[in-house]
Amino acid sequence: MEANPTKQVPATLPLSMPIGEMTPEQAGYTALHLLAYMNKSGLTAAAGFLPEYADAEGYDTAALTAMAAKLRYFAETLEKSAKGKATAEVMIYGRDGVTRHGVKLVASEYVRYDYANNAHWNELNEVVGNATAARKVHERYLDTCPHEGRVRVDEQTGEAVRDYPPVRIAQDIIKATIL
Repeated sequence: MEANPTKQVPATLPLSMPIGEMTPEQAGYTALHLLAYMNKSGLTAAAGFLPEYADAEGYDTAALTAMAAKLRYFAETLEKSAKGKATAEVMIYGRDGVTRHGVKLVASEYVRYDYANNAHWNELNEVVGNATAARKVHERYLDTCPHEGRVRVDEQTGEAVRDYPPVRIAQDIIKATIL
């Protein structure tokens, strides 16, 4: 099926209808339309303004974080499901790409290199793997050290070294799980 760049998402949506009365498709297109016609500065301003407005008006600001989690999930899922068809469509326009709703879409090549056919690289990779495994063992050892530290003998130098447990660094975050 050939892409039709002039065909847009339907604009005749019941915008005056309460969202609760819309079908999921209508509500989805309405939300997409609202976002599609905002530029980057508008999106940034809205994202910055909403928490301040909600707080000032006594609305539930935690709900904004919940909505952001849903939007992130929706955007990631939408991008994955549209990527194949969109890539084929954007390729029609060549390397210059195409602009839709203020977003430049350019097809580009994803390149990665496989170095596994080089013996020296494989040796170095093994060293990295062994060092990573040794670091994890040492981290587990440090996790068991008491607060006052533990003395051990450095295998390289024979010197006595006092090891302390890792410093705990914590901050409050919000974890969001869509139910």
